[in-house]
Amino acid sequence: MRSAENLPILLGVKTNQLLPKVTMLVALMIAGAAAMARTAEAESIRIVAVDTLDQGTAAEGTTTDLGIDLSQGICGEVPNETDEPFYDTLMGISVRNPLSQEIDIRQVRYQLPITPGGRKVLSRVIAPYIGEPIAKNSTKGILTIFLKADSGAKKLLLSNSILPASLGIQNITVILTGRTSSGQRFTLRKRVSMAFANYDRCS
Repeated sequence: MRSAENLPILLGVKTNQLLPKVTMLVALMIAGAAAMARTAEAESIRIVAVDTLDQGTAAEGTTTDLGIDLSQGICGEVPNETDEPFYDTLMGISVRNPLSQEIDIRQVRYQLPITPGGRKVLSRVIAPYIGEPIAKNSTKGILTIFLKADSGAKKLLLSNSILPASLGIQNITVILTGRTSSGQRFTLRKRVSMAFANYDRCS
């Protein structure tokens, strides 16, 4: 009976040739397992809520409903008329990070139709308006500009496209991209319904 240590020679492979190949195979298996683990972790990061702030900045104690005023009206009667309060629309996005490392949201984009029943338009990339790294195993909100108030109407940010007051209820897709502290990139998406109309904000 021949010993096991002679098996590589019987197979026509020298031991000093076999060991580097085994070492490389084990290294590839470990790297593959680590990559799969990182992918599984990234997939668990998620958007848990999306709100809009349409009546001023968050610091002023605004409401967080999904009704967005697209047209500025006039409050009061002659001779005491005043412009209806009308602000940029901000978007608050809550993100859950269940990982054992920090994550950083780098960019925000969204898809929405600019006409009733029209095709959806993908916005330009927007850097987060207010946002810091999200700590491990925590949930945190980021704040970004959604629509720009301009001359009594609302426009897509970095665009001249005006949203019509008749836009109605629409499905919006919010898209976030970011990185973990270890350098892995990820993309998050969430779909939410929002109501666009000419709301009365005089009272």
